[in-house]
Amino acid sequence: MKNTYDVIIVGAGPAGSTAARFIAAKGFKVLVLEKAKLDREKACAGGITERAIKEFGIPEKAFDRMIYGGLICSPKNVALILEESYRRSASAMRGKFDKTLCEMAMKEGAQFKEESKVIEPVFMDKNLIGVKSMEKGKVREYRARVTVVADGCPSNLARKLGVYIGDPHAIFAGYQHQLKLKNSEIDKRIDNRIEIYYGSDFFPEGYAWIFPKNGLVSVGLVIPLYIIEKQRINLKKRLDNFIKDHPIVKDKLRGAEILFSQGALIPFGGLGEDKFKIVSRIYGNGYVIVGDAAGFVSPLTGEGIYYGMKSAQLAAEVVSESLKLNDFSEKALAKYYRKIRESIIYGDMKEGWKLKRIFDKNIEKIIRASKADPWFKEINRELFEGEISYPKYLKALYLHPVKLFRMLFFY
Repeated sequence: MKNTYDVIIVGAGPAGSTAARFIAAKGFKVLVLEKAKLDREKACAGGITERAIKEFGIPEKAFDRMIYGGLICSPKNVALILEESYRRSASAMRGKFDKTLCEMAMKEGAQFKEESKVIEPVFMDKNLIGVKSMEKGKVREYRARVTVVADGCPSNLARKLGVYIGDPHAIFAGYQHQLKLKNSEIDKRIDNRIEIYYGSDFFPEGYAWIFPKNGLVSVGLVIPLYIIEKQRINLKKRLDNFIKDHPIVKDKLRGAEILFSQGALIPFGGLGEDKFKIVSRIYGNGYVIVGDAAGFVSPLTGEGIYYGMKSAQLAAEVVSESLKLNDFSEKALAKYYRKIRESIIYGDMKEGWKLKRIFDKNIEKIIRASKADPWFKEINRELFEGEISYPKYLKALYLHPVKLFRMLFFY
């Protein structure tokens, strides 16, 4: 049959293109279907941690600015500044970043088709054997031995497969402005730092960010979906008020021009806690689910690109093995779930919810302790820059009960 491949990947974001890169590198025929253009922009702060850059060999051309530190601000406007003399991460516009990852996959032989919106799965005897996609008003069918679901949140294909849950407590809604500002002003006001603002009336149970780019600043916020629905929050108004009225932010962004705005849903902590589910399972007969579609985003920091790429790498290993064995059954692809459970992803998703509750309740104390105690400052730097897993962070706190006691009762 025409349009038959070893693997079809639905979605050309970081997870989809990474899966394509690693599977194609094994010599398999891979097709990636992307509903938009490969260089489309996406509502995302665009922070890329150093571990992602190094583990996946991402070239510098993908980035807009190298990041050498950060600022974490409490609800009472107490700011912790983290500065380094060497690169800690990078910030990127998602259009350029995602296109670079696609090009890396293309070099390995993966094929991409833009403006191809997958509308439904194709089954044979309860096995997923392909998808139907809308292209320029026409429906086309593609067949594959395995399908990788990487179409973000909410995943349309996961819905069609009957595994999407999308608990509103686990999904946050985000809104972002891309602000035009001269690099000279960015260097003076923000410098090469990313900034995170926690727990304020502007964003209940959420946070806001300021990420400098090249002549642009990405400014946005996220709030849990259930709170937005309950309080009928207008995200645009909250963001505009944050930019205009926050005592620290208003001077940093004075005179900046809004070029365009974006909104998105962000799934947090997939598989981390039973009560907060994005999907009921991440594998089945003929398919695996990766990245945002599976909910692999940190509940604490909102980092999703690294976890998405890592999940795609693990999925690629399992899919490649299944292709060699010619076994695409649920039992064979269950190995992907086991790999996730053994990886940093599961631990960070699970403990991420615990850490989010700790930070929501004690953020003022945590920041004050970090300003006063070098040990706290260093371990929180490692936490936010992705140098320590969440289970190891919690273990470090438990192994220093005196410091933990002082933080809780003296700051």
